[in-house]
Amino acid sequence: MASARPPPTAILTAEFTFDLELVLLTLFLVSLVVVGIVVVIRVKRWRTESDEELVPRIDHYRALLEQGILAPEEFERIRKHLEARPVSAVPSGLPSSVPSPPSDPTAFKPAEPPPT
Repeated sequence: MASARPPPTAILTAEFTFDLELVLLTLFLVSLVVVGIVVVIRVKRWRTESDEELVPRIDHYRALLEQGILAPEEFERIRKHLEARPVSAVPSGLPSSVPSPPSDPTAFKPAEPPPT
């Protein structure tokens, strides 16, 4: 009169198999992607900081002149050197592929489509 069924917990645990190799491989791949993202973010931050530090500004040298650290003759020599640099040597905020805006915004003319 008693039925010979197994307890319900035995049925549930028998269907589930824990694959440790699959779990470890998944954790490894996820951690590899996270490390890659962190490296890309830090390299971008490092490049933008180093670009800003390399651009000499006349204001910096003027402040040194006002503090008496820099001689007026040396300041003039640095100013002439910075003014003589080509414009392409000074990095700008826009990439080279982006055209500069027109000086007269009312003179905007859309590009003509190529002939077919």
